[in-house]
Amino acid sequence: MRRWGASSWAPMLATLITILLTQNSQSPSCHTSGGAVACGYHCRAELGEVRCAQTPEGICQRLEGQLVCWDPPEEVRLHDSSHTPRCKAKRGEIACGYSCATSETKLACAQTPWGVCTTRYDEVVCWDPPPAIIHHFTDELKGASCISTETAYACGWNCKQVRSEAQCAQSPRGTCSSQDGRLYCFEPPVPPVSHAPPATRLP
Repeated sequence: MRRWGASSWAPMLATLITILLTQNSQSPSCHTSGGAVACGYHCRAELGEVRCAQTPEGICQRLEGQLVCWDPPEEVRLHDSSHTPRCKAKRGEIACGYSCATSETKLACAQTPWGVCTTRYDEVVCWDPPPAIIHHFTDELKGASCISTETAYACGWNCKQVRSEAQCAQSPRGTCSSQDGRLYCFEPPVPPVSHAPPATRLP
């Protein structure tokens, strides 16, 4: 007869825990802590607090002594599944999202995986592509950046700077150039976004 020791059960137990956690993260549930009730995804109930994300793509973390949950915007949930957001804390301030950046005293995060953040003096500025750009150019969104001058900053694509002026295209297909010491940007037309189902045609 084969005897099962602790070392034999360990791989099976680890697999079972992974399966249960995966199922829990994809299925909403309700939890209670200290008389409080919360429902959603990735719920955490600790020290009399309970919080849940409202979408499967959301996250919940304990930071600065409190539970924090955050959900990415609709365009991210529709068009990206490979990037995991996170929450960070600095001097009592909490920010959630992507590509988080900090200055000496400030903290901020982009709200989409294609966003970028930059610091200017003690200021942290984050930028994200507009929803219509994400919807129509999902496969072209890499490479956005920020530039700054002593008096201005700009984020996007094909960024250009002339003296104290800075501009970036807001679409990966846009372009910026300098003419006679001035900056000009062109953005190709982008159709409006609609996630509504197509209308049913009557016979």
